[in-house]
Amino acid sequence: MSKPSMRQVANLAQVSIQTVSRVINQPHLVREETRERVAAVIRAVGYTPNATARSLRSNKSRAVGIILNGGSLFGPSSVAPILTYRIQQQGLATLTATFFNDDVKNARVAMNDLLARNVDALVVIAAHKWVADEIVSLAHSYPVVAVTSEELGPDIFRVAVDQEETMRLLVEHFVALSKERICFLAGPDNWLDAAARRDGWNRLTSEYEIQDSICEVKSFYPDEAYLAVADYFCANQLPQALLCANDMLAMGAMRVCWEKGIRIPADIMVAGIDDTISASYLTPSLTSVTQPLDEVVDCILDLLVAALNEEPARVKLVKPELVIRESTSVSGLPHTKTLPDLA
Repeated sequence: MSKPSMRQVANLAQVSIQTVSRVINQPHLVREETRERVAAVIRAVGYTPNATARSLRSNKSRAVGIILNGGSLFGPSSVAPILTYRIQQQGLATLTATFFNDDVKNARVAMNDLLARNVDALVVIAAHKWVADEIVSLAHSYPVVAVTSEELGPDIFRVAVDQEETMRLLVEHFVALSKERICFLAGPDNWLDAAARRDGWNRLTSEYEIQDSICEVKSFYPDEAYLAVADYFCANQLPQALLCANDMLAMGAMRVCWEKGIRIPADIMVAGIDDTISASYLTPSLTSVTQPLDEVVDCILDLLVAALNEEPARVKLVKPELVIRESTSVSGLPHTKTLPDLA
């Protein structure tokens, strides 16, 4: 008969392997109810830790693994350095695996390399659907906080900017300005935030009975938007407003308008999402919805502590804010952000 393993104990106690290890090596870090349940299983199956393995496991890595998917775009690339800094302020190390697209094979190699380094917990910033699916599997073995708009079920800690509210802010802004023909410059379907924004768009245009249309774009970058919008304007009636799935798409669209002599906001209003630093400096300055990344990081850190303490999983939705600028402005409408006074 084979000797009981730590994994068997974890499965029977319905906890992670890391929790079993903490019960054995650092019991004061585990809630009493969980500690007693694991201890009962250990006694029942007769599990005895290997002395060498126990000494290695008790030497905690004090490291948090960050799995970063979609790292070159605004949201992921902005959250990761803030998060890394804040974790390191707590005296912990960070290890990061970064991948940019749907190259699943190479991405899994990078993830497995990170996991082999004995991290104590994981933060997964998931841009693509398959990464969100991977989170559910990882959560069986590690304390995990997911940063994604994808709903992952009741047992996963998750942080997300409220994409439904993001779209509502923009649609209601255009409706208040009496814009009835609105085009949505959508992002790529394989991005979770883009899919969530498209879902919100579909619901809201039905709710407000908007004469809507969608201009499809293959990426979140301005060159793709430039080509897609140029083709769209040639084939369709000019909409009254253009709602873009991020600021970079808005930049590409605004270039088309400038080249064709289409005035913003007189002939068409344009708005983006992300409120990147460039938005204030465009001509005209760009109305956008800010994604409050400092608050996102605060939520990640709160949930990371909760996950390590075996608390029940929960979701934190961060509320965005509409920033009105010249690209959707009418006479007398104030801007919520202005450039520095150079006089």
